[in-house]
Amino acid sequence: MMIKTMQPEEKDTFLQQLYRYVQHFKNNPDSLISKIYGVFTIEQGTQKDHILIMRDISNSTKDYKVRVFDLKGSTVDRSVLAKNPDAEKQKKTLKDNDF
Repeated sequence: MMIKTMQPEEKDTFLQQLYRYVQHFKNNPDSLISKIYGVFTIEQGTQKDHILIMRDISNSTKDYKVRVFDLKGSTVDRSVLAKNPDAEKQKKTLKDNDF
């Protein structure tokens, strides 16, 4: 299981797409898209934190090749492989331009 913090806009966008997300899994039960178990808002005083809990495919029983990417949506200084061609062998976290 993985936990990701979300900005309010991310949470709202996900919830707007929720019906289509669920339909995708009904139509594609073997999909490799991470399954999301829940989106929660934790309130502490006036502070609200939004979290998303999803399946961690690296613990999957199927034989998947797992690569880890740190996606920020920016391409500025967002490469690992160009700087270090052996990055995949070293199991480094890849970035946007490596996708």
